[in-house]
Amino acid sequence: MNTLIKKLGMENKAFWGLIAAIIAFIVSLCLPAIGTLSVLGVRTIGLLVSFLIILITSALPVVVTSLLFVGLMTMSLGSSPDASSIGIASYQGSLKYALSGFGDPVVYFAVASFGLTAAITTTPLSKRILKGLLKFFHKDMKAVLFAIMLSACLISSLISNVPTCAVFMGVSLNLLELYKDDKEKKQATKAFMIAVPVSSMIGGMMTPAGSPINLMAIGVLERVAGVSISFAEWMVAGIPLAIVMLPLAWLVISHVHKLGPVKEEEIKTFASSLDVPAKMTPKEIKTVVIAQTMLVLWLLSSWFSFFNVMTICILGCALLFMPGIKVLDVDAFLKNNSWDAFFLVAIVISLGGAMSDTGVMASIGGLLPTLDFNIILVLMVICLATFLCLLLDPVATSLVSLLGPILITLAATVVVSGVSSIDPGLSTMVVLAFAFCLCNRYLLPLDTVPLITYSKGYYSLSDMFKCTWILQLSLLVLVSLWVPVVGMMFQLME
Repeated sequence: MNTLIKKLGMENKAFWGLIAAIIAFIVSLCLPAIGTLSVLGVRTIGLLVSFLIILITSALPVVVTSLLFVGLMTMSLGSSPDASSIGIASYQGSLKYALSGFGDPVVYFAVASFGLTAAITTTPLSKRILKGLLKFFHKDMKAVLFAIMLSACLISSLISNVPTCAVFMGVSLNLLELYKDDKEKKQATKAFMIAVPVSSMIGGMMTPAGSPINLMAIGVLERVAGVSISFAEWMVAGIPLAIVMLPLAWLVISHVHKLGPVKEEEIKTFASSLDVPAKMTPKEIKTVVIAQTMLVLWLLSSWFSFFNVMTICILGCALLFMPGIKVLDVDAFLKNNSWDAFFLVAIVISLGGAMSDTGVMASIGGLLPTLDFNIILVLMVICLATFLCLLLDPVATSLVSLLGPILITLAATVVVSGVSSIDPGLSTMVVLAFAFCLCNRYLLPLDTVPLITYSKGYYSLSDMFKCTWILQLSLLVLVSLWVPVVGMMFQLME
């Protein structure tokens, strides 16, 4: 068997993951309707289980997995005897159904947001922001750590946290050369390499544009409960959490991994050495103008439906390539874009839609008892369940469309005693809590953001856990207490 695995060029985990996924898919095709689950529902669950197994075990590349499940959805759902019930009885219809996620606006927002990300990270803007902060935070290395974290947090509130983390990892490593003692340098490296991904993820929850997770969560809420969250409302909910979590993360990380002393003059010298032109370059000015315009229009979308968050992002990205602006190069953009994210988000949306359309969500709702619990307790349970799911499936984007509808259904049956329909205010609070937890997935370095620094060997699992268990627990409590307040502020609770 080991010889076969080597010939296939696979690792043991990937090989057995692929075998398990194949078995789960075949079994689901052979099963009849179970209880309230139709044949379509059973097959949809089989697809979901197979997909998650392949994703978790990294049995196949993400792009290949996404394309594979487009085909599998077409075959299994289109050939089901219940296919006519949701209009996918024909091959053509079932293929269109499987590809439905690729037409979702969130998918193209993910692509467009990478354009803004590239514009900020390929120009001196990120370093300029850091240099400006170091003018105020240069007393000691603890203050410098806060400047790095604040810079990463602010930038990741509008662009992807993956490149943000990569940029500030590089800046931090240059800064750490100020240490002459190897032991002190190693200790400080742990602190900075943990702090950079943590602060990048904290910034991601500040605005809907901070992460595709946020817009996917908003989409789930609109699809399942028929309720929308505006850009301004999200900021009112997310920014206060970030304001509390960032200083807390800084205090915890700098306390657990204490920073050795570096002279203030040396820190000032480092700030002066940052490769930042004295005046803003034309590309920087164009990027700032476009980014500020996008932010203003995003805020206006809260009151004027004419402005759509995703449309604004797509148009803003297009402007970066226009003649006379030319902040970005098309060939470089196409080569360096995160196409894994494009395909993953698309297939997850397709599978999430199938979960709802084939009656899986309704069946789950029918199995849940109707109980009357305090909203704070329910949100705590939801946050805890989200963190546990992230340990099993660290790819947060795969959980949004798959787990979000289940949590909305669960909350409707648990909290609103005697009410059969989904309560809009309650659904909004559930989705906000769920999304904030998905944005802050740093208990262990298993997600793509902390993996950027962890994969370099700068710290161990235990080094990160010593800091982040406190932060994850604090976030659970803060979200559970703050989100109901937000609900009352916007008259989401009766």
